[in-house]
Amino acid sequence: MASAGTRNVAAETIEDVKMRTSKIRKGVIRKLNTAKYETIDIIVEHEIEAEWSNPKQLMSKSENLTKLVMKDYLETEAEVKRELGLDGYKAFPSDSSDLKRPLEKSDAKQDFDRLK
Repeated sequence: MASAGTRNVAAETIEDVKMRTSKIRKGVIRKLNTAKYETIDIIVEHEIEAEWSNPKQLMSKSENLTKLVMKDYLETEAEVKRELGLDGYKAFPSDSSDLKRPLEKSDAKQDFDRLK
C-alpha cells in the first residue's frame, strides 16, 4: 500500500508541473559573391512551437533546432552551388587594408584637384 501511495504522489507531482509553450525561430543568412558586382543570398529559416517545463528542456529543444538549421543550410548551400555551377567556389574575405589608408598630401592634391 505504501508503494501505491508513492505512485500517487509522483503522479500528482508530474501533473502539477506547468507546461509552457514557446516559439523558437532560428535562421542562417549568408551572402556569397558569385562574380564582380553579383551576389546571391542563401537564407534558411525554421520555426517550431516547443512545449517545455523547465529552462533546461527549452535549451535542449533550442539546441536541436540549431543543429537542424545548420544541417539544412549546408545542404541548401551545396545544392544551390551545384545548380548554379559554383561547385568549386570558395568565399574569401576581401583585403581592403589598402583602401582604408589615409590619403597623403600628394595623393589628395592629385585626386581632388582633378574634380574642379
